[in-house]
Amino acid sequence: MIWSAIATFLVSWLPGRFFAAMGKNNPDAFLANGITLTVIFMITVLLTYFTTWERKGDPETVVDKSKTGPFHALKDIGSVFRVKSYVLHLIIYLFTFTARDIVSAVYVYFVVYAVKSNSVEASNLLTFGSIIGIPCNFIWPKIMTKFGPSKMLRIMYLMMFGTVAVYGLLYLSPFVGTVQMIIFLYVLQVTWGVSNSGTGYVPWTVFTFIPDVDEIMTGKRREGDFAGIMTFARKSTSSIAPFVTGIVLSACGFNSSAKVQTGSALNGLVLWLVLGVGVLLLIATITTYFFKLDKDNHAILISEISRLKSGGSMKDVSPDTKKVVEDLTGMKYEKLWGNNNLL
Repeated sequence: MIWSAIATFLVSWLPGRFFAAMGKNNPDAFLANGITLTVIFMITVLLTYFTTWERKGDPETVVDKSKTGPFHALKDIGSVFRVKSYVLHLIIYLFTFTARDIVSAVYVYFVVYAVKSNSVEASNLLTFGSIIGIPCNFIWPKIMTKFGPSKMLRIMYLMMFGTVAVYGLLYLSPFVGTVQMIIFLYVLQVTWGVSNSGTGYVPWTVFTFIPDVDEIMTGKRREGDFAGIMTFARKSTSSIAPFVTGIVLSACGFNSSAKVQTGSALNGLVLWLVLGVGVLLLIATITTYFFKLDKDNHAILISEISRLKSGGSMKDVSPDTKKVVEDLTGMKYEKLWGNNNLL
């Protein structure tokens, strides 16, 4: 997550440096920027490859060849959506990140047109906000341990929507086009940077515990299935947000090539920024109240998996453990540990 925050900073900061050094209209600035970022990302991929390792498989596992092929592959992938914690996690993750995508898609327009600043200032603001998120990754583990992922997310959502709501108020304020407006925007980049970092940290950290929930349901480890679907879903929604944003802005009469926008175009831009983000965060917030995978419940889950692996009987489960496991899996306890048709 720290590397991710650094990457966010670099993609905001580096282009401006190349344009400043080589000229705004120099196409080689784009080439130099692309080459530099490519080399950086190649290095991080290599670092990942040489400093991580795969979980060792069970040497006693025997592949059932009758359960291979396209049909069973699709069944295997579809079965992950029967894991309650994973479905809730996907809703939280996708709605949260799509809300962030909307802000990313319209922020420069907001700064340039709605509050009458310029693209250079917008770039500086984005760079400043990305810097704020880097050190936050050092404190999130302690905060999430203390509050739990769901409560921490709700705090982040409140801060994030509060930031976007103030954007709307600033648009209606007499500070538009003034130095005071820029000061306000920098202050808001602090709250945005913190909440953006927090909402990025929680889903990817919690994700690492999802395969444990699946293991007590199937008795197998399927990290790859969960990671693949989560990444595919995110790639899909990351393209949807800018696409829908373009449709909404066009419907309001917004013209990105125009030097001045109409009042209806600006009103539409700000409404989409506030209401679009607000609705998505509201859905994510409601979902967090049903998501129960936290440190304590995960410890109970792992303890029960260990007991079953050691030959313990499912009939000897304690009532409290049974309740926690059923709440995490969304399945009756008697149907767990492979006693189902998931695979």
